Amino acid sequence: MNDKFQVTTYQPNNKNPEKSEVVTEKSVLELASDYRAAGLFVEAAASSLLTSAMERNTSTTASSGSPEQS
Repeated sequence: MNDKFQVTTYQPNNKNPEKSEVVTEKSVLELASDYRAAGLFVEAAASSLLTSAMERNTSTTASSGSPEQS
């Protein structure tokens, strides 16, 4: 797991738009793991917000005594 790769990024708004650096397979795998963890966190937060909104909508409809309109 000591493979090294040269990566060049391009950022058009920077003074020096091209940047090259050497990365290792381990650092790439760690970064990918961090992105997966962040994605799971965002997914859980979105699910929680959606569930809360649905529960609020259900309780509002039930307390008003009127059927939902389609």
